[in-house]
Amino acid sequence: MIYLKFIKIKMKIKYSFLFAILLFLAWPPIGINAFIFIAFVPAFYLVDACFQEVIIETKKKSSNTLFYYCYIGFAIFNLACSYWIWNASAVGMIIAVLLNAFLMTLPFIFYQKMRQITNPKMALLAFIAAWMSMEYFHLHWDLSWPWFSLGNAFASSSTWVQWYEYTGVLGGSLWVLLVNILILKAWTTETGKQKWIFPFLAAIVPVLFSFYLGATKDLITEKSTHEIVIVQPNV
Repeated sequence: MIYLKFIKIKMKIKYSFLFAILLFLAWPPIGINAFIFIAFVPAFYLVDACFQEVIIETKKKSSNTLFYYCYIGFAIFNLACSYWIWNASAVGMIIAVLLNAFLMTLPFIFYQKMRQITNPKMALLAFIAAWMSMEYFHLHWDLSWPWFSLGNAFASSSTWVQWYEYTGVLGGSLWVLLVNILILKAWTTETGKQKWIFPFLAAIVPVLFSFYLGATKDLITEKSTHEIVIVQPNV
């Protein structure tokens, strides 16, 4: 029994570190954007691992377990991408990391709760709504920290997301969530190779549309150049 518990803990730690690393690699300055489309898959596996314990443990204990491991993963991701705030304010960096990790964990807790009372499809829709609501809230309060909206993962690949002019960065966040869920479904389905058609199209069509927008609009011309200076307010 002790050995089985150790194996389960080890598996949860693996999922927690894996989604943290994938998010870190997908984010600028590294910016390997393809990783953002699979970054949440280990997190969903973590939810499933904790959800299975509902059968033998109390629901409250299962939710607490998920919170701990999700929180650790998001804290690692936030620390890896925003450690530089320490140079301006050590306390500010600590608060930013802990608060952002907490907010990012909440949609997964909500997702697990929905798994317990409804079917998996409805739970995933609820998760999307919860994550998008969290990002919208995080953009409209006094402690706003928009850099970690999922759509901003493409900051170093603007040619992929020219369609943000219609949807804004939250459109990119929705895109990332949908592709992650489609890849999760394809990965857990036992049918043939055709199961990857929808995830592939969902990932590539917006990029192709973005290339089309970039090719048809003259965004920069030699005759309309401007010199711009950006000064940080506290300098």
